[in-house]
Amino acid sequence: MLSYISAKEAAEKWSISQRRVAILCSEERIKGAMMVGNMWIIPANAEKPVDKRTTRKDRDKRKFVVTIEEMISQDYVIYANNISEALEIAEKGYKEGELVLSPGELVCKQISATDGKNHSVEWYEF
Repeated sequence: MLSYISAKEAAEKWSISQRRVAILCSEERIKGAMMVGNMWIIPANAEKPVDKRTTRKDRDKRKFVVTIEEMISQDYVIYANNISEALEIAEKGYKEGELVLSPGELVCKQISATDGKNHSVEWYEF
């Protein structure tokens, strides 16, 4: 038996708005979509239609998530009985907002990317 999902569920699944799903349904671009009462239902196995608002060149491109990380450094003077206690005091102060990093000396910048299919580039500095 064919199962159906709501336009809201399709929107979440395809990372588009619920309004966009409704438009695609009204344009008959989602195979098997039906209006029941005042809501669209979509076959659970329906594929997201190609966005015709993009150019052909854009449709051929793959999506990647790129993460850029920056690390800054700032020194704080902590009075403690030993190094472990100093680290504990500093960590607590940081978590409670007492030690706040201001734009400081940039220690490193690194970048990584993934295509969401377990293919990724290891972190590297740039």
